Amino acid sequence: MGREALRSLLRHKRSLIDPVELGRPRRTGRGRRPAGLSQAQVAHTLYVSERTYAQLERGDMPSPAPEFLDAVSTVLRMFPRRERAEPELPERNVMRWTLLREEAREHHLLDWAERWAAPVAAQLRAAVAAHPDNPDLRRLDAEVNDAPAARGLVALCAAQPLGSPGARFFHLVFRPVAG
Repeated sequence: MGREALRSLLRHKRSLIDPVELGRPRRTGRGRRPAGLSQAQVAHTLYVSERTYAQLERGDMPSPAPEFLDAVSTVLRMFPRRERAEPELPERNVMRWTLLREEAREHHLLDWAERWAAPVAAQLRAAVAAHPDNPDLRRLDAEVNDAPAARGLVALCAAQPLGSPGARFFHLVFRPVAG
């Protein structure tokens, strides 16, 4: 994940949390205040310095400890938990998780339809075309086709170069993200 994507994700997640829910006062003062938690409020909740959290959000922390990342994801509610629910095993198929799981669409992957689902769906279609006899790929493709959120995500252009039997050329259109 690039620095700008990390910064955008963490800012977005902070904006969704009312400071009062964490026992923090609402931000006050002059000028317009963005919604949600400030970096300082997140840092205080994590028991780290503001500088430490700011380094993570800027992407300037070379190797954050897994425990620190777990704490950040808990504070920013990046992994929602249902009360009294049995813990679910994580999805082992990344394509299935990306294309079919609500938690991926709603909680983890910003701009899901264009930046995540369309390219992954294109890769799935390419894999099905390359391996039409694979029952797992066909089953996943059918699940995606039946899922209302994932239906019609991408049209794929594929070609087989004449001089390279078995090779494939795929054209995927990626749209630049507005700054």
